[in-house]
Amino acid sequence: MVQQQDRSGELFGRLEIGSAQRLDDRQVDGFDLSPEMAQQASATGAYGEVAGNVDMMRAPRDYPHADYDALLSIGVFTPGHVPPQALEILVQLLREGGLLVVSTRSHYFEQTDFQQCVDALLEAGRLRQLQVVWNAPYNHDGDAHYWVFTRTG
Repeated sequence: MVQQQDRSGELFGRLEIGSAQRLDDRQVDGFDLSPEMAQQASATGAYGEVAGNVDMMRAPRDYPHADYDALLSIGVFTPGHVPPQALEILVQLLREGGLLVVSTRSHYFEQTDFQQCVDALLEAGRLRQLQVVWNAPYNHDGDAHYWVFTRTG
């Protein structure tokens, strides 16, 4: 059953992912289109591999499929970044049973076919939706929806 909350922030309390440095000795990688953002991430010391100039739309060619246990995509599904169809690219990189957490800016969700892309992946049996938090705080200029999925096939 999918749980939906409004502005509760409860999603993050329940995920309890913990610090990037304490994930049972699992490697945490960071990727960003911006080399500057990748450099900032690398400076934290929390990541095993950090790469800038990574175009998410080319990821299936550049990275092995079904390799990641979990993917967090926060701040990517926003106007001017990637189309909703990029969700399929993330699914390709995730191993079966893996966890996918995605944010969509509220106005991006309203202006795109993101929900239709989600529905297509659910109907195809590629994802199972675990939770959605609607209209939760994002930053000073708006809200976002937060989605949690697991890859099913």
